[in-house]
Amino acid sequence: MNINLLFLNLFAVLFAVTVHEVAHGLVAYWGGDPTAKYAGRLTLNPARHLDPIGSFLVPGILALTGAPVFGWAKPVPVRIGLLRNPRRDAVLVSAAGVAANLALALLSGIIARILYNLPVLWSLPILGGLVAEVYNLMVISVMVNCVLFAFNLVPLPPLDGGHILVYLLPPQQGMALERAKPYTMMILLILLMTDILGDILWAVVHPMSRLILGHSLGFVTN
Repeated sequence: MNINLLFLNLFAVLFAVTVHEVAHGLVAYWGGDPTAKYAGRLTLNPARHLDPIGSFLVPGILALTGAPVFGWAKPVPVRIGLLRNPRRDAVLVSAAGVAANLALALLSGIIARILYNLPVLWSLPILGGLVAEVYNLMVISVMVNCVLFAFNLVPLPPLDGGHILVYLLPPQQGMALERAKPYTMMILLILLMTDILGDILWAVVHPMSRLILGHSLGFVTN
């Protein structure tokens, strides 16, 4: 991967994880929990959300190795007990992150389709190169957000899919799943090292990205 695509990947990840966390905080705030607001996390300023390892190191390594690119930010603080309807609103708060990534993927896909179908823009002096970069960024954004959507739906806490399942299950089963949280990172590392998780993610992300874009996932140069 050339340095330009590496930076585009990192930019797409930084924006995607920032929007993901803000979505959690906003839905929690609407549900009655102002913790994220008071912590200054209801902002699109990435500096308030980013994690050095999850927002830079991991996505950078994945981009260089050609693996599906994803990352994470510092979790937004949520106090379930402050929500007006804790079980229902906890599900909505958790689902907000993946919904935000899906929305970003769809928006990026719309922009990419528009640019793809306006060939006159590609031939313009100077502007044509900018169009190519924006197009590449939108394609990367589709893939990154599809990966984050699929990855965060893995049904293990503290991932969003795990939190959703904890509150959808009967309390006893939900608490049992919650106790698996300390082992999640180890499980994910094993799945990543054996390529199992990467294969599963790509099996979801590739057709999903193709469906959103409506054409090849390839990049362009100008």
